[in-house]
Amino acid sequence: MKIREIGIIEDALPLVWDVFCKYEAVNYPESGKQAFWDAIHSEEYLQTLHAYGAYEEKRLIGVLATRNEGRHIALFFVDGEYHRSGVGRRLWQAVLEDNNSETITVHSSIYAKEVYEHLGFEQTDTVCESDGIKYVPMTYKMLIRDDCPCEKEKCFRHGHCNECHAHHADSKRCRPCEQQVYR
Repeated sequence: MKIREIGIIEDALPLVWDVFCKYEAVNYPESGKQAFWDAIHSEEYLQTLHAYGAYEEKRLIGVLATRNEGRHIALFFVDGEYHRSGVGRRLWQAVLEDNNSETITVHSSIYAKEVYEHLGFEQTDTVCESDGIKYVPMTYKMLIRDDCPCEKEKCFRHGHCNECHAHHADSKRCRPCEQQVYR
């Protein structure tokens, strides 16, 4: 699998719409489905996005798009066949590597809330609704420590403790910061 920037976001829309319909739209009223369709087909909206794609050979299997100079996740969809396989985490890591914001926000769907929590996001408000779309406001706080306790100084995550913890959340063999929580 390769992660790379998507030059033409419109190329990712069939995947976005397909995953949305299978996993999220089932809980939305028609007005919510229409609002999402309208958003992903708005030229003005699409021009604000910076997107990354996960490719298996030439097939797009995941997309993560940000806006506001990387400070807000606008789209995050992975083909259902690849859920829980690390595709989303690899996309997220690409965003983190290219991002220098102190915080990143997202309006998570109810379906994806647990995924975002697993990546280190925290819920900041109760469930909200706009145009028939229910979402959970969440924030990821970049924590950069000059006094990082990790001895792996050559690791590109060195000093980025919350990113390190998210990366090692499923691993029992390597916990560089010895399970210290810095949130």
